Amino acid sequence: MKQKILFLVNPISGGRHKFNFPNLIDRYLDHQQFDAFIQFTECRGQATELARIAEQQIIVAVGGDGTINEVAKGVIETNKCLGVIPLGSGNGLARTLKIPCNVQQALQRINRLQTRYIDYGLLNQQPFFNVAGVGFDAHIGAVFQNSKRRGMVSYAKAIVKEFKNYQPLPYQIIVDGVHLKREAFMISIANSSQFGNNMHIAPLASISDGWLDVCILKPFNKLYTPLLALKMFNKTIHHSPYMEMIQAKNVHISLPVGCHVHLDGEPIALQQYVDIRLCHQKLKIIV
Repeated sequence: MKQKILFLVNPISGGRHKFNFPNLIDRYLDHQQFDAFIQFTECRGQATELARIAEQQIIVAVGGDGTINEVAKGVIETNKCLGVIPLGSGNGLARTLKIPCNVQQALQRINRLQTRYIDYGLLNQQPFFNVAGVGFDAHIGAVFQNSKRRGMVSYAKAIVKEFKNYQPLPYQIIVDGVHLKREAFMISIANSSQFGNNMHIAPLASISDGWLDVCILKPFNKLYTPLLALKMFNKTIHHSPYMEMIQAKNVHISLPVGCHVHLDGEPIALQQYVDIRLCHQKLKIIV
C-alpha cells in the first residue's frame, strides 16, 4: 500500500516564493510509493497543529530551521516521521544531516525513505532541533523577525548594523551541576554543528551522541571579527581563545535584563532564565 505523506510548506521562508512546489512534487516524488498531500501554512504556529492532527505518518517541513522547528514539535508528540525540504535562509539542520538544498535532490532522498533517530533539546520545555541561544544571535533573530525582507542578504545586513553597538553581558550558568560565571557575547546551545550556511558554531557536535554543546563566545576585540567568521566557516572556531566549549546534558542560565533568547533562529519572549535539557534520539527523521 502507498504511504500517505503530508508536505507543510512555509510560503515565505528564505525569501523565496514556493507556488511552483506542487509541480515539483508531481515531477520528482515517487507516486508509486506515496500519496502526497500539500498544505501551505498561513501563520506562525499553524504547522505544529497541522502536524499534530494529520492522519499521515510522514510529515515533511518545507522551509528553514524555524519551519522545521514548528513541524517537528507536532511530530514528536505523535511519534510520526519527519522529512525536510530545506528552503530557508540558512538550513542549518538540513546541512548537518547532509540533506540537499536542491528540491529535486531532497525529494529523491525522501523517495529512499532512509531514516534515523536524532536528539533534540528542550529550552523551558520548548523544543529546539538545531541551535538555541542567548545573546547576540538571539538579538539578531529579534531584529530580523521585525524586518519586512527575508533571505540571507537581509540577515547579513542586520548583523552588520547591530554588531557595532552590541555589548557582552554577564551570565550565571550551571552546567550539569557545575556553577560558572561568564561575560559573553553570546552563548549557543548546539544540538547540531552549525547555525546555517556552513557557519559552524560547534564543529565537533553530533546530532545523536546524547550531548549538547555549550558554546560560550567571550568578549573579543572587534578587529578580530573577520578571523572569528573564518574560523566558523573552516570549522576551527573551537580552537579560538575566545570560544569556550562544554558538553552537557542539562544547562541553566540566569539571564540579564533584556537579554534575548532564540530557538532555531526564532526569537521567543524575554525570559529571566533558561533551563535546557537533552532528549536523546527521540525524533525519527528522513536523511
